[in-house]
Amino acid sequence: MVVEATIENGKPPLVLLSTSLDFYSEITPEILESSFVHGAHVEIGDGTKTFTLSEYTVDSGGVKISYYSIDTTNPGNAIVGKLNSAYSLKITANGQEYTSTTTI
Repeated sequence: MVVEATIENGKPPLVLLSTSLDFYSEITPEILESSFVHGAHVEIGDGTKTFTLSEYTVDSGGVKISYYSIDTTNPGNAIVGKLNSAYSLKITANGQEYTSTTTI
């Protein structure tokens, strides 16, 4: 699994999950779309509270990109990055668990 996760000052977290692709293989829009990991359970914590991220898919000029971020329908589940704050990330997907931490 490839994890690209960001959280910046004043912005919500953004997590892209995909499977790796062969460096020398031809990549078509269909192959790229099928590389995204769907149905993962993604959580981010700020040391006080844990927030579950929702999965979204957007059409980016003919390629559907999937990502995880805050639940825009639930303002109580909103988290944005703050300077001098630490964050934990926990991803459960395909029977595996991945964790990480970072500080802004």
